[in-house]
Amino acid sequence: WARTHYAWARVAVVFALVLTYILAAPVIGFVPMSIVILLVFMVMMGVRWWIAAGVALVATVMIQYTFGLLRVPLPLGLLGP
Repeated sequence: WARTHYAWARVAVVFALVLTYILAAPVIGFVPMSIVILLVFMVMMGVRWWIAAGVALVATVMIQYTFGLLRVPLPLGLLGP
């Protein structure tokens, strides 16, 4: 899988997105960052953008809700007080 430059570029994108999340989530917030990262991951894997957008939105809402039930705080960022 890593014999092409395209495969290495995808690995680099994954690392860049994780690093971006670590640095930007406290400022921007979990919800917008999660939607963007999931959307980019899925589009990069060949999922149509509108399907990826719907799945990213639903997954983010479900994760936010689950963590809320468990009382685990996620970064609010722009959505905070």
